[in-house]
Amino acid sequence: MEMKKQVTYRKTKRFNGKRYEATGKTESEAYQRLADKIAAAKNGTETLGGNMLVGKWFPVWFETYRSCKGIGPATLAQNRQFYTHFVDPYIGKMKVQDVRVVHLQKVLNNLCGKSHSTITKVRWLLRELFGRARDNKMITWDPSARLELPEFTKGQRRSLTHDEQEAVLDVASFHERGLWVKTLLLTGMRPGEAAALRWSNVDLAAGEIHVIAARETGSTKTKAPKTAAGIRDIPIHAALLGGLQDAKSKAPDPMGIVFPNRRGTLAGQDTGEKWWRDFTATVEKHHPGVLGDDVTLYCLRHTFATNLAEAGVAINVVKDLMGHADISTTANVYTHRSQESMREGIRLLEKSSVSSILPVGKVVGPGV
Repeated sequence: MEMKKQVTYRKTKRFNGKRYEATGKTESEAYQRLADKIAAAKNGTETLGGNMLVGKWFPVWFETYRSCKGIGPATLAQNRQFYTHFVDPYIGKMKVQDVRVVHLQKVLNNLCGKSHSTITKVRWLLRELFGRARDNKMITWDPSARLELPEFTKGQRRSLTHDEQEAVLDVASFHERGLWVKTLLLTGMRPGEAAALRWSNVDLAAGEIHVIAARETGSTKTKAPKTAAGIRDIPIHAALLGGLQDAKSKAPDPMGIVFPNRRGTLAGQDTGEKWWRDFTATVEKHHPGVLGDDVTLYCLRHTFATNLAEAGVAINVVKDLMGHADISTTANVYTHRSQESMREGIRLLEKSSVSSILPVGKVVGPGV
């Protein structure tokens, strides 16, 4: 009995200068397989392997691990921007499997002198790209695992001096945005947390502000604070209580936004920055030359922490009031030493029990 010969259908098509071919037991099957190959070529997943170029792998990674995860638009835009400006020009045309540690270290070294934030975010991006490539078995080892940070510049937000605080509080007593500024200065809330604050979270009877939300970066939507520590209850400062009571009694919506924009909705970051510019211009008008040019809106938060430290509040309590997840952030970033605070430290030492072994008038030091 003669065996019937199996017919194989073959279909081809060119896309972007490359010839694609597919076979099938039926003509329809061959066409479908060919269509799948062309679609994969269009979206960059044609060959999800080590031969894929880094520039092709990035959009696949971005779509798979970033864009569908509920991440804010500003963060997604930053991911794209950092890849486009800092990574793609150097390794975008390399195959994923050909990238070595030295290539990635050079990417970071090219950022030498930029901010600590920028460099660490680019390193994170490289670790994500190649860590996920390893997870998908595109490579057998991860060249991004031990990258070192080059020299960087670390910006220093400062606290307001006592004279600056007096000028700010004076203008806050009559300025349209004065209560907003006082709230930031006397609670240490982040600008995004103050923007999302609702009257329903201001418990005047208990004298507490319940921080449970923050404005999403780059939008006018709200989200939970970036860490669990950000959810906190801040006791209301006596100098702030009366202003909040008065404002709530006049609020059109007793459950609404405490510091809304002119439409009565949540104010965006640009609006907050405009309020701050208007406020500081008024400070300059009434107190010429007192407020430094380097004072930013975020300095109010730093000032709150520094005032707590100077008042002798324990650092763990400062951490909780600030909503920090890590106490090292509180210690290293937000408390700034002053000559007076250091003198006070020595005065406390002089009054301590250790003073009994340090006779007054006797020089104590090296060689004694």
